[in-house]
Amino acid sequence: MVFQGFKAWLQEHKGWVTKTKLFTFVELKLLPLFRLMGSLYLFNNTILRDTKDVRVVTAKGSSVEIIPFLKIWVNLPMAIGYQVRV
Repeated sequence: MVFQGFKAWLQEHKGWVTKTKLFTFVELKLLPLFRLMGSLYLFNNTILRDTKDVRVVTAKGSSVEIIPFLKIWVNLPMAIGYQVRV
């Protein structure tokens, strides 16, 4: 329905896809969904990153000096922990 143009392209190039064996036909059918999922992830990440600093600065009893503290002692260990876990 939404991906009629992509489906038509896949049907047209099906022989080329099976000859090169770079991707299977099923993987190529999932490609638009993966691209959509990646773009939604990037959108959410950008929104959260941009609003994080604003919410911290405008919180009661905090000021701009807390941003480097949070980035070094909270954000960095969490990012390292996530990378080690994955």
